[in-house]
Order: sequence, then structure tokens, then C-alpha cells
Amino acid sequence: MQIKQRDLILAVYPFSDFAGQKFRPAIVISSDEHNRNSLDVVAVPLTTNLEEKKFSFLLSQNGLEAGQLIKASRVRVDKIFALEKNNIRLVIGKVTPDVHGSIINLLLELIK
Repeated sequence: MQIKQRDLILAVYPFSDFAGQKFRPAIVISSDEHNRNSLDVVAVPLTTNLEEKKFSFLLSQNGLEAGQLIKASRVRVDKIFALEKNNIRLVIGKVTPDVHGSIINLLLELIK
């Protein structure tokens, strides 16, 4: 499976306390070059918990150029993670360049 930047994926990944794992959607933010040459991708998770949090924003269907969101979701840039590609089960869509830009801007704010 070829994974590209801005892909909306469904992946298996661990809870932050490593006590378990579950299927979760995420947005791939690593470059296409990295994604081609690495066993990992870098991604940010989505959550259906819509509570406002710093370094997050709401994602609606308008933020997708392909695929469909089942529920309104919040992008959690502060929960960035690396994921082995073999844990990706499905590409379920692709976010717009504007959404990707919002992720990058929040990530820069997070690390400055």
C-alpha cells in the first residue's frame, strides 16, 4: 500500500500509556519522499471528542478532498506520532492542502 502525505488513514496504534491499542483515524503529515523510503510514517490522530484543546482544530467533511468523515472530528496536532506502515489498515480519504497547512502551522507553534 502506497501512503502519501495528507492521506486520512485507519490504523492500529497504542494508547499513550501502552496499556492497549485500537483502530483510530489519523492524517499522514510526513513527506511523500519519507513515506516511500521509510518503514514509518508521521501522523496526527483524529478524535471524535470535540472538546476544544490547544494545538487542535475541528475537521469536517469540507476539509476532505476525497473520502468521507463518519463523524465530526478534532485533529490533535499535539499527539503527533510515528507509525509503522504495516499498522495501517486502510486509506479512507485525503485532506485538503488547507487542512495540511493548518496542521503544519500548529505544529510549528507547538515546538517554537
